[in-house]
Order: sequence, then structure tokens, then C-alpha cells
Amino acid sequence: QNLSMQREQKKMKYLSAIQIIPHTANLEAGDDYCVKEWAEGVTGVEWFRIWTEGLVEGETRYRPCDLREPGLRALIKLFRDTSTTCIYLQNFKPQNLLWERDKNSWIVVDYGGHKTMANKETAFLKYCDKFDRMWNKKKTIEPPFAQH
Repeated sequence: QNLSMQREQKKMKYLSAIQIIPHTANLEAGDDYCVKEWAEGVTGVEWFRIWTEGLVEGETRYRPCDLREPGLRALIKLFRDTSTTCIYLQNFKPQNLLWERDKNSWIVVDYGGHKTMANKETAFLKYCDKFDRMWNKKKTIEPPFAQH
């Protein structure tokens, strides 16, 4: 378990070092625990459910799976921003992200590690593929995410 906590601390330090994406900071850590910064928002799971059903924000009504919806646009931006360094953050599943509607941004709560990809387009396509496999399991979005 100690090794797991060390890996967790190392991963979040890495996110701080690359300074590309918002994430929850580790406030305190020990051999068998890690206390993270509190973050407000909706989990990616809940956001995806609402997005696929359609939603209303103020005066704007979005139909189900509307590609203009701010959360989706911010998610694509998150993937693009992270890809600029040819970095792919593994295990970017909906449970590991929070949508902060007020700030119009996603926050990374956790991820599985990182890989350096051959180029930024390869990294971006990897995010799109994982989105289809981890978020879009019921194939709510057709065609696949990368084709949008």
C-alpha cells in the first residue's frame, strides 16, 4: 500500500509539473493515505448521463448528445491540451473527472499513469478511442467520438 501512495503522489506531482490541466492537489500524504484538495463539480458519469439525455442551461436547451454543449467542448479541449505535449494520461475514465460548470472546465481527480506518444495527433486519437470505450459504452454517440 505504501508503494501505491508513493505512485499517487508522483502522478499528481507530474500533473503539477506539466501545468496543462486542472487537477486536485495532494494536500497531505502518508504511507497509507492521501488527502486531496476538495473540488466541487459533477462526476463525468453524471455529466455524461445528463448530456446523453439532453439538458437545459439558462436559456439554452441542448438536445441529447449536442456537440455544442460546453462540457463536451471543454472535454475535447482537455484532450487536445494534454495531447500538445504528446502525453497520454491513462485511465481517463468518467469517475476520475469532475465537471465544474461554473468554471466551464474539467478537473482531474485521478488517472492511471502516463505514456509519451509518438506525436500529439496519436495522443489525441488515443483519448478519443478511450472515450468511446470508457464513456460511450452503450454507443450513445454515433459515429465514434474521433469522427466528430
